[in-house]
Amino acid sequence: MKVAFKSVVVSLILVSWSQAADLVISKNTILSTGDTLIKENLIVNEDVFFSIDKGMTHNFYQDVRINGKLFVTNKEVRTGMTIDVLGANSAVVNTGWIVLDDGNATSAPTFAWYGASFENSGEVWFAGIGNTGGSTFAIQPKGTFINTGTISLYQYNSRKGGTSHLGLDDRTITNDGTVCIYQNIFFQASIVKGSGCWDVGLDSNFWATNVKTRYMSEGQLIYLSTTASSIRIDTYPPNLPIHIAGWGNNNVIGLSTSIKSFRYDGTNLFITHGSYTYQIVIGPGYDPALMRIGQATYGSGVGTISNAGILYSGPVPHGRPSQCNECPPPPRAPTDTLEPTPTPTPTTSNSQTTITSTWTGTTTTTVTDTDTAGGTDTVIVVVPSSTETESKSNPQTTIISTWTGTVTETVTVTETVGGTETVIIVVPSETTRDRPTATQYITTAITLTVTTTTTGTTTLPTTIVTLTKTKGT
Repeated sequence: MKVAFKSVVVSLILVSWSQAADLVISKNTILSTGDTLIKENLIVNEDVFFSIDKGMTHNFYQDVRINGKLFVTNKEVRTGMTIDVLGANSAVVNTGWIVLDDGNATSAPTFAWYGASFENSGEVWFAGIGNTGGSTFAIQPKGTFINTGTISLYQYNSRKGGTSHLGLDDRTITNDGTVCIYQNIFFQASIVKGSGCWDVGLDSNFWATNVKTRYMSEGQLIYLSTTASSIRIDTYPPNLPIHIAGWGNNNVIGLSTSIKSFRYDGTNLFITHGSYTYQIVIGPGYDPALMRIGQATYGSGVGTISNAGILYSGPVPHGRPSQCNECPPPPRAPTDTLEPTPTPTPTTSNSQTTITSTWTGTTTTTVTDTDTAGGTDTVIVVVPSSTETESKSNPQTTIISTWTGTVTETVTVTETVGGTETVIIVVPSETTRDRPTATQYITTAITLTVTTTTTGTTTLPTTIVTLTKTKGT
């Protein structure tokens, strides 16, 4: 049976379906009724989306088969959501998108997906805030777990804890895709087979809890993708070699206790504690003189251990591994059923304006953003230091907008000390912006103004880009 919803639904406290075997989403659907208990097989067809954008608790009791896109968010600012797969025989199969995003909450969410099996060949995002104790993310079926796509375990703001698990403890999962960990902690407590990648991103830790019994096959690659990435290996008897890429710039490969010694043979890093020696395959190109034993700073929720880390002060000698998929942030949920489904990143290159600067004075960056018709605007200003750009999270400024007229965005850039400036203006589609109502907009003007200001012998180039949009009919 096919069930279709209107984009505006009468408010209810609880919605459940119990009369049909299948709940089939065959056209773009937004459900804003509150908590949901879905007791049928949820099927989202290809090329359509199903967006649940309100409520605190959402439970799935039968199969979840996503060929299109499933979004579960909360447009209200409340405490963290609970989104669970609870059916003992539930099979989750995703070939499209699953986006669970509770970044609008005041506390961390709990996403616990159990059931009988989990298979992903598409993209999955679990996202919540990490600055109130940390989100709880778990995909732990009692049977098959296979990932050939991308799974992102993502925390906003900063990391004050967080727990992420894939697979049941001591059970086997298969990863032939990529798992992205961002401002989060991943507990590796299962046996992992396959030839996949684990991208340990900004302020994130990969915690190998027992490499003897909960080992990873040699086809698995742990990629420390930032200077604030780390891996902790608890000191159980070693098993297979551990393959790690991206080590450098003082990110951490470490143990759960102090390290006695280490050596590098041109491909392998051997770390010794007591009678245990762990073989870490890091590849060629490292200078042993830049390696040292130091403090293992694993971050909030894992801790800091003296003399338990191996750090390399030089740059990473290799680029991003080819077996690692990209890790985009969670895409925004659609707000209008007439919208085409959003994409997490632009599919085409943006136009570029190049300005040659000879300025040698102070660097100034000004961003003015006045755009959303109601709702919340988030302006993130990245101010990198001269030596390290990823050692900590950038601050976020949230502006509450009540404007309902013409949308205008202005970006002013006055920055580079000499050299060449490239100003890239991203003009998002009308479907990817957060809007509180189903209002369409028409772009009426895009204006690029390049001016220079001269003070004495100093020339300051300024680029102002204005995008103007008005309500459509």
